[in-house]
Amino acid sequence: MSSRARKGRILNRILLIAYIALLIFFMFFSDDLGRQIQGRSRTFNVVPFKEIKRFWSMRYTYGWGITLTNLVGNILIFVPFGLLVPASAKKKYLKNFFTVMALTVALSAAIELIQYFTVVGAFDIDDIILNTVGGFVGYICYLFARLVQ
Repeated sequence: MSSRARKGRILNRILLIAYIALLIFFMFFSDDLGRQIQGRSRTFNVVPFKEIKRFWSMRYTYGWGITLTNLVGNILIFVPFGLLVPASAKKKYLKNFFTVMALTVALSAAIELIQYFTVVGAFDIDDIILNTVGGFVGYICYLFARLVQ
């Protein structure tokens, strides 16, 4: 392995750690995203596409900002994960599409469960679906970056 490739992998690992730290902050501690515990009850949605349809149908009522934050934001927040996991991996199986997708689903589900049990958010299967799309987009970006190297 070349020194350049090794340095790139190390940089990607640092970026992955920084990304996960920021993800934890925004998912559990950011007041801007309404992450306060006071007066909230546990809520969950296990019906696929229910909340996606609701946000889309209410886009004029909620406003485009809230709609896009929920729908597009849940995709974009996981793009770095799908890109950085394979880019920072030394082991070949961690560069595999199915492994990256499984890790994306696992991380997203863990976040949703922690939000549910700590009452700083709701468990929403639609968030897992959108996050997985983001991981997929990130993985496509990783493949594209490898092609142009």
